[in-house]
Amino acid sequence: GNGANQSTAGISVFLGQHSAAAVGDIRVLDCRIINAKSYGIRTTGTANVGSRLTVRGCSFEGLAAVSAIETENDDDVQVADCSFYNLTGRGVYIGNPFAGGDRAQVVDNRIRLVTGMGIEVQNIAGAVVSGNSVYNVGSYGISVDTCPGAVVNGNRVATFTGVGIEIIGCDGFSAAGNFVNFTAGGAAGTGMTVDQSQRGTVSGCTFIGFGVDGVHVMGNVNPADFNTITGCAFKGNDTFAVGVRLNTTNHTAVASCTFSGTIFVGVRGVTANKTTVSGGTFLGSYAVYLDGCSDCRVSNIESVGPSAGNGITWTSSSTGNSVIGSRLTGHAVGVDVGASADYIVILGNDTRGSTTGIQ
Repeated sequence: GNGANQSTAGISVFLGQHSAAAVGDIRVLDCRIINAKSYGIRTTGTANVGSRLTVRGCSFEGLAAVSAIETENDDDVQVADCSFYNLTGRGVYIGNPFAGGDRAQVVDNRIRLVTGMGIEVQNIAGAVVSGNSVYNVGSYGISVDTCPGAVVNGNRVATFTGVGIEIIGCDGFSAAGNFVNFTAGGAAGTGMTVDQSQRGTVSGCTFIGFGVDGVHVMGNVNPADFNTITGCAFKGNDTFAVGVRLNTTNHTAVASCTFSGTIFVGVRGVTANKTTVSGGTFLGSYAVYLDGCSDCRVSNIESVGPSAGNGITWTSSSTGNSVIGSRLTGHAVGVDVGASADYIVILGNDTRGSTTGIQ
């Protein structure tokens, strides 16, 4: 039932340093913080002192702040059922520089008109970000970074540009039932990035209005292998949009997804070896386009495309790939295997209605 108005910081707690004893429970409930100039709620310190922070049922409005909520070094953080409106800065930031806190839950919050990230969680071993509504943010809607086993489920993100959901360095993550919509056409928008994360699952998500990528999976210094994208819907809004983009990956599975709207390529892979694409429907210039990808398999997909594009294309540097049991109609070429592609299996496909069946 507290309120804070026009203060430098709404609520600030210093958690100690070195070998300080645990502070214990910190609970901030049903507060209203307006026009704070640095932070709405902040806990900080220089050691992991084992404190627990709960922020529930609070509202933050008009803050010209770094973050409405910022916490570092807490072992257990819960931010639930809060509202954030018209903020300069981030909505929620939870970080732990000491090799991962124990748990962070950001659930059922409402964030609108934020110039920075909506929700950012870093270096937390057990991170749950679910049931949040994030609208019109200036940067990423939701970002989880170095959070192994992160759960990012049932969030709704509506924004103009940028990235809806970022998952980076989160092996074993789950992202299910999220809805990302680019409300102004999304010319520079990507629904979700999965960066250097392995053995994760993106399932039952919807991505609408993106102008760049629906989901972009990428490896770099660390791999992005053995990920699964299943049962998702992609509706692009740009003639160069890509539904699923794979860069430097291995063993990615794309299954039972739908691709529609204005979209150039359904699944686009570059050095994406051992990719499997199975089931699903594709409405776009190219259903599957793999460049420098080997040992990949496309099976049982249905693609209806314009006469200017191909159903499935491999470049000449791709080897050991197969197309089985797919229906590829209305394209210039049903299956284009490249001039020097080797060890290709093409079996049981229907290319009727394409100008050239196999090239």
